[in-house]
Amino acid sequence: MSRYRHAQFWSIEFFLVAFFLIFTAINILATLRQKSKLIENAYAMTLSFTYITLQMVLTEPFRYGQSIASVTLGAFYILLSFGLVKYLKDRLNQLVTLYLGLGIVFINFAIPFALEGDWTAGIWAVEGAALVILGVYQRNKIFRWFGSALTVLALCAAAQVYEGYNTRPFLSSAWAVRILSAVSL
Repeated sequence: MSRYRHAQFWSIEFFLVAFFLIFTAINILATLRQKSKLIENAYAMTLSFTYITLQMVLTEPFRYGQSIASVTLGAFYILLSFGLVKYLKDRLNQLVTLYLGLGIVFINFAIPFALEGDWTAGIWAVEGAALVILGVYQRNKIFRWFGSALTVLALCAAAQVYEGYNTRPFLSSAWAVRILSAVSL
């Protein structure tokens, strides 16, 4: 990336998006043809994290560029998972679940890029609580663990924001985030 110039953004962006779409299609077609889905799932995760890493570097100069890139990728994966469920029914169950999970993760990645730390902490605390409640309701340990981890991340983000925070507590957004964090636990 040392030779990259901002004027080259659109040509590089076009290639990167085309590369991502072609290899996502290859992944779906390969999953349809093979019985073992483990390699395709690892491939899908590697492709998505490589793509978002390159997008983060390319969109860094733009205001909210990184959050827009992350939300776009998350929305793509969520829409793709719904489309695969609709048209291919049970043939791609693991891949659909992986794409839905990746979509949710990438949308959550956008939050700290777009919002300040106190709002990030509040949103993550509410999301974590919702996942814990859903995990208890559905008896799903993974949801409970992920929700608990997200709540801990929210508390860490809140602690980082509130270091040396001097303001009137009841008149600030920081106080609302503290209440949301406490209620979500």
